[in-house]
Amino acid sequence: MNLFLKAFGSEFEPHLDKDAAIKFILNTLLMDRDIERLIELLDISQNVGGIEGEPGWELERVEDKDRSLPGYSEWPNWAYFRAAVDPDFYELSHPEAYYTTEDFLRFVNLAVAAYLETYPEERNRLEDLIALLK
Repeated sequence: MNLFLKAFGSEFEPHLDKDAAIKFILNTLLMDRDIERLIELLDISQNVGGIEGEPGWELERVEDKDRSLPGYSEWPNWAYFRAAVDPDFYELSHPEAYYTTEDFLRFVNLAVAAYLETYPEERNRLEDLIALLK
């Protein structure tokens, strides 16, 4: 079952939605039941700056102490997360978007709530992720 509609309240509209990349990526992670990598990204103690998947998507996180590292110089100062898809694989009007922590976690919360509604038996498996979202 596609969690997209349940999580985000609309059909996938890649030609209009400025947040299509993050929605697509979160839907893909959860449909693949790939909870562990999402936990790694959100858990600061893991020191994971990003996760990626096939074909051609990535979620990245930056901490203030890392902003001087290569690759982060073009990030907006207010952004702590980035969602991007390879435009050669996906035709999104906005293949890349940056997010504050609050906005990023809002999308993750919506996706996780839809996942738990669909798969309530997975609640125990998601406890670590749920704790990171509080």
